[in-house]
Amino acid sequence: MLKKFYLLAFMITLAMPAQAKNCLNYVSPQAVGIHSLPHIVTKSTGIYGIDVSHHQGQIDWKKAKQAGVSFAYVKASEGIRFIDPCFAENWLGTKRAGVVRGAYHFFHANIDPIAQAKNFVQQVQPVLTGFDLPPALDIEYAPDMNRVNTIELIAKAKQWLEYVEHALGVTPVIYTSQSFWEDYIGNNPAFAKYPLWLAAAMRHPGPPASWQEWTFWQFSPRGSVPGIMTAVDLSYFGGDKKEFLKLLTDKTYPKVQKTG
Repeated sequence: MLKKFYLLAFMITLAMPAQAKNCLNYVSPQAVGIHSLPHIVTKSTGIYGIDVSHHQGQIDWKKAKQAGVSFAYVKASEGIRFIDPCFAENWLGTKRAGVVRGAYHFFHANIDPIAQAKNFVQQVQPVLTGFDLPPALDIEYAPDMNRVNTIELIAKAKQWLEYVEHALGVTPVIYTSQSFWEDYIGNNPAFAKYPLWLAAAMRHPGPPASWQEWTFWQFSPRGSVPGIMTAVDLSYFGGDKKEFLKLLTDKTYPKVQKTG
């Protein structure tokens, strides 16, 4: 997800309708043709997962599962209007294939965080069934980050996280990189309660100062997975199977009132 044609993606997102009917043949042109890079998921090396959006197009989740994908974070929303056109298909496909799933939202710093949180909750809440991964906030470099200062960004991120936690009854995960976090957020202990999904293409990543450890580590933005025709982000869970199962939500989600 990091540094992936941000300006172009931002402009495309603004131009897209609030919701597309499906993700049939929807593949990001810049992603095609790089799936032969060396990061390959295998069954024997731990608890591995991926994160996907409409940029991956249609996915054969059965093949991905057979190749060793244990979990997947699926993009649900972005900003206040965008709904990922592949979300519904990916959400159902992961479940059918036996891939543990979670949903994430791409955050925009210059847009009302509560409206963004409502967009996410309205897409995700009706389809959560329990035993899913916690929801995730994707907060990273984007063109609009320079339009707010650190104090504003911290406040807005907290508002999104607190709204989603209250609405769904689950503590969200934060996806970010060390460089982004330290440049834009700094050492803020208020975020330590949220599990960290760290994006870092290095062998032994260290978490930003707000955390003591990471929960998920996205170690490659250009992985190769059977069943997916584009490059895909690869992540690793930093614990054993028992700890992974403990992370899954096991509650009945409260109904959320939709407001204007």
